[in-house]
Parts: sequence; structure tokens; C-alpha cells
Amino acid sequence: IISDEMKEADKNKKDYEKVNGPINNFVFEKLGIKTTQILCELKDNMIKTRILDKGQLVVEFEEDNRYRLLHDVKVNLFYLNPDAKRAFTSIMGVQPIRYGSVFLYRNGFRVYSYGDEGNDWLGLERRKGQGYARFLSAREMMGRIELLGEQDNFKELSSRSEGLVKSPSYYELIDFFIDGILKRFEKYVVEGLKWDAGKI
Repeated sequence: IISDEMKEADKNKKDYEKVNGPINNFVFEKLGIKTTQILCELKDNMIKTRILDKGQLVVEFEEDNRYRLLHDVKVNLFYLNPDAKRAFTSIMGVQPIRYGSVFLYRNGFRVYSYGDEGNDWLGLERRKGQGYARFLSAREMMGRIELLGEQDNFKELSSRSEGLVKSPSYYELIDFFIDGILKRFEKYVVEGLKWDAGKI
């Protein structure tokens, strides 16, 4: 955005307060330096998964795609440890809980209102209630699910704010997120990091 009349007002403001400048969605990438993240790409007949901790690769593996209704899906998920929460608030000027959790994008466009504060479309809070110490809640993570290319199995409802039609593909996407990504991420974050934190 270039606005000559706002240049003076932009001086001495933080980036998120300025009108002038590039429009970026860089917060996820910045958080990756300070926290644990899982990146997963479902393409063709393969699923490639990587887990990073503070920018360092921990594990990387590939497996066959067992989700017959899904193709061309990317997921980037971050664990919001205390340092990441502070970094997020500093960068964005808002607490992570007020910003949202796991957002859904379709070819670069956000599908509303998935991920908004209070929208538990993935059932994360319900899961957390069933196993408090074992599961991560929406307030402990942030990320995005991206549907890329032709995705005829995912139809939006007539109003953009209503999201997607609850089709078999929609429910398979949720299964993929919970079983294929989140459970593995929780195993590392809840069991691995917390065990390591207890070491002297």
C-alpha cells in the first residue's frame, strides 16, 4: 500500500500499525524461529511431513496417501509456547487467543470463519476436555490448512462467512488434520518437549 497522506502518520509506528508498506502474512514464518512447528504436504499419492524445533529439523518422513478424497493440501502448524506467544503479541499487537487458531485457505484466499476466535471447527477444545494433559488446545497452537489447485470436492456455502459444505471430503480433511498431523505433533510437543524440559 502506498499512501502519501499517511507517510507522516506512519513515522515511529510499529509495522503492524503502519498503513504504508507491503502486505504480508509473515507472522507464521517469524514464529517458526522461536517454537516447534510441523509442516505437512499431501501431494499426488504421498504425504511428506517435517517437524522442526526452533528452526532445526527434528524428523522428516514420507508415507503413502491413505486419504482418497484429498489431494494438494498443505498444513503448517505452530506450538505456541510462552516465547512464541510473546513474539506474536509483539509482532501483531494482539494476543494469539484474540487472533485465532487454525485457519483454512483455498488457493490463497481465506475461508471464513474457520480459525476465528471461538470457532472450534476442528473440535480441538472438545478433544482437550477429554485428555487435558495429553492434547493441545486451540489456544496452544496456530497455523493454516491450505487447499491448492482444483478442489471440486470442497464447495463453499452461499454466504462466504458460512464456510464449506459439510461433505465427505470436508470430514476427511478434519480426519487428516487430527490423525495425520495433530496426534503426531502432540506426541512430540507433549511427550518429547515436556520430558526434555525435566532434564537438568
